[in-house]
Parts: sequence; structure tokens; C-alpha cells
Amino acid sequence: MDGKQEMNPSGRLGRRRRGRSVEIRDFILRTIPDHPGDVASIAAAHFQTSRRAINQNLVELASEGLVEPTGATRARRYRLIPIVAHTWRKDVTSRLSESEVWLDDIRPHLGGVPDNVIQVCQFGFTEMLNNVIDHSASPIAALSFKRTAIHVSMMIADDGIEIFRKVAAELGLDDERHAIRCARSPQAAERRSVMQRLASSSWKIALADDSLRCRAMANRCSTIVSDPQILGGTPVFRGTRVPVKALLDYLEGGHPLAEFLEDFPTVTEAQALSVLEHARALLDADASAAG
Repeated sequence: MDGKQEMNPSGRLGRRRRGRSVEIRDFILRTIPDHPGDVASIAAAHFQTSRRAINQNLVELASEGLVEPTGATRARRYRLIPIVAHTWRKDVTSRLSESEVWLDDIRPHLGGVPDNVIQVCQFGFTEMLNNVIDHSASPIAALSFKRTAIHVSMMIADDGIEIFRKVAAELGLDDERHAIRCARSPQAAERRSVMQRLASSSWKIALADDSLRCRAMANRCSTIVSDPQILGGTPVFRGTRVPVKALLDYLEGGHPLAEFLEDFPTVTEAQALSVLEHARALLDADASAAG
């Protein structure tokens, strides 16, 4: 014998079955957020298997604490259960370090997450917290972290100066709403530079739940469309596949409007400004409701 061992057919079949089970579980977990009530039928059709087989996987996922079923059998719905959910409150002082907060509070909860995802999380988290420290003038930062079987989400909120107020103060504008229109003036280049210096995590904070806010804007703004056939219904700029959230993320990260338009040439300046104006309208409405 040359030392090589041939796996018997039943062994190969077992591996294939285990691999298929993992694939089914992953599909179920990724389908639940958008289809909590019909995930079983969708998965059964996708894998050409029985509802009973899919339901068995759902039972196992529930027993492992990864999903939670609610409702009677025929009206049963599922949701992903957070594996980790934490909130922190940090005093924003000169001694607060985004890198230390990342290493001490966030990184320990990312065990088993792929390296590339960890790198994205680290970049996004430290950039957001750095913007709060450098630009918000807030005394505190509220941090939240949640992880499910397939998602990692982080949010940072502060009680600082809202970005349009900062732009208006920098440019000597009488009305904060005029800050949105600054890109249309003859001094657009100079004012975009101001936007670049002042753009901070205020966008993420003001629009604390980006996806819901973008969908709200989609109902009011003709520039935005939400179509199940385009990125699963993610709000995008009309006539493109560019998510509206990408614009908010660019501003949040301190990038100027011109850079966003250069990176996404299918989006026009008029479309971007229209979205910002509607975002401002939503913030004004929320402020009025809160008052």
C-alpha cells in the first residue's frame, strides 16, 4: 500500500450531506430578515427539498439560540436572536482613544468573524468614534454593538453639534437649511471644502436607523426608489443601483460631495442634493415632533 486511503462511498455521501446542511442553514439565516414568515417555503423551493426538511433545520437553529419562532404553526415567523448585544457610554475627553475602545470593548466580541469583516468593522468603528471625538463637541458618546449569526452592527450616537449647524456657522449663513444649497453657489468649491472639513458622524447619528430613514425618504422623494428587484429593496438613486446610504456614509466619513459624485458617476449632483434636502426635511419633522 502506498499510504493513501480512499474514502468509502458512504463517507463521501456523509460529507456531501453535511455540506448541504450547512448550506441550507446559511441560506435560512440570510433569508429570515427579509422573509420572516415564508422562509421555509422559499428555502424548500430553492433547494428542491421538503418543507419538513427545512423545518427541521429551523428547529435546530432555534434550539441553538440563533433564531426565535413566534406565532402558531401556520402563521409562524422567525427572527434572528442577537448572540451579543452591548451598550456603553463614554465620556468624550482628550484621553478617549478610538483604538483603545475598539480593542477593549468591540474586538473581543468578534471571535470567529472572518478577518476581512473584522478589518471593515475596525475601520468603520474607529472612523466614526474619531469623528465624534474631533468634531461633535459632545460630552458623551453612546456606543452599541449587536451581533447575530450573520450580521454585525455598530452604532455611535452623540449629543453634539448637528452638521448643518456647523456648516452654517462656518459660512455665516442665517438659516441652517441654506447649508444644503451651498454646492449650488459660485463659491461651491470653497464651500465643498468646508463640507469636507466639517462632515462627521453626525449623519449616522441624526439618521440613527439609516435603512428606515432611507425607506421613509423613498416614500417622499422621487429621486429615490425601493424595488425588491434591485438590491433586495434597498433604497437607491432612481435609474441606478447606488444605495442612498452610500451618500450618507460618504458624508459621515468626511468625504466631500464631489468625491461621492466622482466615485458614483451614475448619480447626478441634482439627485444628491435632492436627497440631502429630503433628509433635512425629515430631521426638521422629527425635531418638531420632539418639541
